[in-house]
Amino acid sequence: MYDDKLMEAEMRRIEYSRIRKYVYRTLWSSADVEHFVYFLIDAKGYFWGSFGLRNQFAEEFGIDSYIKYGHPNRRLIRKDRDSRIACTMGFEFGRIDSYTWRIWPMIHVEGKAGSELATSVVSFIRQYIFPIVRNILDLKTFLDFLLSDREPTIWMATSASARSAQIVAVASNLGISRDEILGFLRPFERMIAIDLIGVKVDPAQTFHGHLDRYVDQLLSDLTTRKAIRNYGDTH
Repeated sequence: MYDDKLMEAEMRRIEYSRIRKYVYRTLWSSADVEHFVYFLIDAKGYFWGSFGLRNQFAEEFGIDSYIKYGHPNRRLIRKDRDSRIACTMGFEFGRIDSYTWRIWPMIHVEGKAGSELATSVVSFIRQYIFPIVRNILDLKTFLDFLLSDREPTIWMATSASARSAQIVAVASNLGISRDEILGFLRPFERMIAIDLIGVKVDPAQTFHGHLDRYVDQLLSDLTTRKAIRNYGDTH
């Protein structure tokens, strides 16, 4: 049985602070990169876990781009999204072994004591999640993470358009040039295009198959956003 108090105590041992039930943020998060863990008990009583990480500015820029350049229905994402804890770059624990359930098993909460569940979750995070995320604390390591394409954090598990927008935001903040950014994204061009099928720049244009145009639009949006933010900081 899931026991919130026992889980909170065990998570504290690996420096995760409870934000609310089922949501934890690391105490070792930095100003550049925040780390989260999320739990869920589904309708059948099975326990699920996932981890996420974000740079808050890039996260919001990615979501805004995902909505702006996607189908109008994407606006609905804001209805239930909590910007204080949301991570577009979120990955289920089950991806660790490609959902074979050998490393991360299917756990039915009714059949497991609260203490046993909490200790097994913490052990799993320490052994399998820490090696992936523990050193990602600055923009450079976060950019490397966003560009990687291997389990459990593969591109197929996220929105390619939102992920590429985050890459543009982070790379731009690091002073990386447009051409270098395009070089980073070129291997994922098809995935980005598929995510942007039917998206319009204006009535006569579409991003489909045009990575250069998409990146240019993102860089333009980024310049505008920074100008607005700087104006707000000085007035």
